[in-house]
Amino acid sequence: MQKTPVIVLHRYPFSESSFVVKALSPEMGVISFMVKGARRKESKFRVALDPLAIAEVVYQNASNRELQIPREATLLRYHEHLRGNLLSLAMAQVMSEVVLRISLAGGHFQEEYALLKDSLSNLDQEHPQTNQTFALANFLRGLAEGLGIGFRLDACIECHDPLKTPPADLWPALGGGVCSKCLGTRHAGWTQDFLVQMFDFITKSVTYGAPMRLEHFFIQFLKIHTGQSLAIRSLEWLETVRKVPSTKGSDHAASQ
Repeated sequence: MQKTPVIVLHRYPFSESSFVVKALSPEMGVISFMVKGARRKESKFRVALDPLAIAEVVYQNASNRELQIPREATLLRYHEHLRGNLLSLAMAQVMSEVVLRISLAGGHFQEEYALLKDSLSNLDQEHPQTNQTFALANFLRGLAEGLGIGFRLDACIECHDPLKTPPADLWPALGGGVCSKCLGTRHAGWTQDFLVQMFDFITKSVTYGAPMRLEHFFIQFLKIHTGQSLAIRSLEWLETVRKVPSTKGSDHAASQ
């Protein structure tokens, strides 16, 4: 028998009474569980293996099976406050979906688990802080760094001269920014205000402006450097939630 903590990333119905659950383990990466009877109200797995829950799972690791069968699941943290705040919930779902897509390709499971656990804890506050606005951007930046593909703005990616002011352009494929000398007569691919926002975000950890620009940048950056499609469906829902005047909501979306 194997025992491991997991963060539940995704869940979908398999039959009238069962779920398939995809969860991230710091040792095993993404594990797919067939949770029989989990859709019944009396199921012992119903809460412990809800999306975004952290649980300790005991299962028989059958290498020849795509779907593992859990024997026990003990709830460690449910993130009640996160589920009660629609914006926090939407950001958490994007985090989980990004990790699911990247982890399926193999990788730095312990780093991904620790980062996601800390990020969910940060969102799980009774009284959300203003810095939570950039929680997703910080998570995506941290994920890139954990994968060993951090975006550099301390020096020009071409000539390696120190960048003491915002770069003349950002070159995601090369993993950093370039100075005006190396950019030459070419046109920058990014607006000046975004170059300043990114420079302050990376070099000073200062956040302001629209978080969506940073989020989209890092999702594309991760897509380039991991080779994964990263067509994040929950990102569209997050952008819809941001247009809603109130971010307080129910946990209905957590079960989707």
